[in-house]
Amino acid sequence: MSWRFVLIRLLVNFTAIFLTVLLLPGFNVIDPWLDSWVLDLMVAALILALLNTFVKPVLQVLAGRLTIATLGLFGFIIDAVILWLLVFISPNHWQVNSIFTFLIAGALIALLSTALEAILGIDKPIIEAGEGSSFYWRIISRLPIKRRSWFIENLRLEQTYNLISRYLADIAVSRTPLIGVRYAVQRWIYGENQQENLTTPQKVRILLQDLGPTYVKIGQMASSRPELLPPGYSEELARLQSTVRPFPYDQVVEMIKKELKAPPEEVFEEFEKEPLAAASTAQVHRAVLHTGEQVVVKVQRPDIVPQVRADLGVMHEIAKALQKRGVVGASVDAVGTIDEFGSNVMRELDYQNEAYNARRVAYNMQTIPGVHVPKIYGQETTSKILTMEFIRGVKLNKVDQIDAAGIDRKQLARTFIRAIMKQVLVDGFFHGDPHPGNLMINLDNGIIQFLDLGMVGEIDLQQRISLGDLLFSMQNQDPDGMASALLGVSVPFRADADEAAFKHDIERVVTRYMIYADVGASLSEVLSAVMKSLADNGFRLNPNMTLAIKVIVQVEEVMRTLNPEESMIFSAIEEAQVVLKQEITLEKIGDMAKKEATNFVREAVKRLPELQGATLKWLDNYQKGRFEVTVDTSDLGKHIDRFNVSAERLMVGLILAGLLVGGSIALTAQVRTEVGAYIQLAVFAILIATAVISLWLIIRILWRSFREERALDRNKNPFKS
Repeated sequence: MSWRFVLIRLLVNFTAIFLTVLLLPGFNVIDPWLDSWVLDLMVAALILALLNTFVKPVLQVLAGRLTIATLGLFGFIIDAVILWLLVFISPNHWQVNSIFTFLIAGALIALLSTALEAILGIDKPIIEAGEGSSFYWRIISRLPIKRRSWFIENLRLEQTYNLISRYLADIAVSRTPLIGVRYAVQRWIYGENQQENLTTPQKVRILLQDLGPTYVKIGQMASSRPELLPPGYSEELARLQSTVRPFPYDQVVEMIKKELKAPPEEVFEEFEKEPLAAASTAQVHRAVLHTGEQVVVKVQRPDIVPQVRADLGVMHEIAKALQKRGVVGASVDAVGTIDEFGSNVMRELDYQNEAYNARRVAYNMQTIPGVHVPKIYGQETTSKILTMEFIRGVKLNKVDQIDAAGIDRKQLARTFIRAIMKQVLVDGFFHGDPHPGNLMINLDNGIIQFLDLGMVGEIDLQQRISLGDLLFSMQNQDPDGMASALLGVSVPFRADADEAAFKHDIERVVTRYMIYADVGASLSEVLSAVMKSLADNGFRLNPNMTLAIKVIVQVEEVMRTLNPEESMIFSAIEEAQVVLKQEITLEKIGDMAKKEATNFVREAVKRLPELQGATLKWLDNYQKGRFEVTVDTSDLGKHIDRFNVSAERLMVGLILAGLLVGGSIALTAQVRTEVGAYIQLAVFAILIATAVISLWLIIRILWRSFREERALDRNKNPFKS
């Protein structure tokens, strides 16, 4: 921290306090301790700088959950506490009329300081992350406190907020004429200013890298949906797959010693110190086994698990607060989405899962020529170390190199989509993130190689049939078939879920995006509109089906790169038909029938003793002249009660109807004799008695209904008193 930085910080605090004193009535300095008000405010600025540096971060960490729950409003309380401490510590005498004045003054000082810091660029956003962060998270994760996860999440929230605010300030000011002032001050404080030549997408990409692996993963997922991103962002976010900073080799050695119980030079014949590539959660080194086989060793970043858990915990709390406050609608299901994303990320951090996924996909891909999955070496693989076959090639989107090697891109696209269709529609076990960074092409033989199988999807037979039906319906531009296929694998999440409205929306989607589209139908646009229609009408797809559709959208992007002239939908259907013809043969159907028959016979044999005992018991009773029939009357009482209530209501209705009709006739009749007057009086008395009885019956029925509703409500909510 240079003296120039301290000077600018003091000037910012001085200006913020001065403007607050000037603008806010009831907040002032009286009986100055020093002779000059300038010196008074400079002392206050110095105290404020110390409080913001040492005290405010502690308060933010302790109040992290409250800040999230109040959607940031609790930050005003923290600003007021900082101002109160300033007034308490300051040697000057301050005039503050009320607690409300503290709140307003604290918020105003914080707002003015933030604006001035953004203009002057005090906090440089492009941060060269040091490698001490691993050690830092290791210490934090081992703190001997009871609620360590709560503390870590609050700490991570404070760090994330500070980092994002720096970048957002830089991006916001860069769109104004004040950017020249900001960069000039930064050059004066820090020297060379490297972010002056960076574009906004580049700054967003670097921000995600500085935030850590969880946010890098989000950026990678976003890069696979270029149609949803502004121009320039897709290409920049795609760099997150290959431009992540590596970690030092000594940490690699430490991790291998811990996991494989020996240093790299003992486990491997050769081990390259320089990483071959670095990713958000790990980095890869080339090595040679003692058997002579060339491999790559994927080493997890040290102590990444507590940081990822903290990030996911913060995201969960934010999503819950947004959903609770109604900021996001029920159709979004922010909490469910974050939890699903978190589960996938945590599974990816266990490399034993990835090893299993790779072995299973490799077995399933044996029938698809031109596809390969690297071999996994189990002896050198743990939950944090993954050793697999070394492969050569280029990323699937390097079309120039593919063309230079003389490989037919159309055939390559056909092979790729055939492999995906088999994984999704036949196996029900598929690569969950087939973006170009996870697909390599061997330029010598044109073989497609699937990498990074940490995320996979799995769908059952019914879901596979529905997905195939959806693709066929899209090919035929059949809105009814599309709606039926989707509703078959969806569940309503609202009481007012409307199938008819959804089917009507699907008709509009087909008409707009497929029949009368300006250009050929884009599968990603169609599926995005379909998913929105589902949510708008109260339906939600199974999470694995959502992942399958996301994979198909990614496949379209790859297809557009390799063979932009061909329709993804028609190619998918054609290759699906080829795969199904290969897989559904008489021999396989016979094997399946034998398997099901065997299972049936096995289950029947298991139940023979039970069937024998039940049959003998029935024969014994028959011989004794007894024949028992079991009648379930558990719900009969409820129906009888409902019948009684209905009968009582009908009786009251008849009495009231008779009362009204008879009373109107009797009371409107002409009375000509003295006896007739007595008769009319008697009728009037009977009517009054009947009305009292009817009122009593009505009160009785209403009281019974009230008790039944109250009992039903108590059963639904046992915590309600």
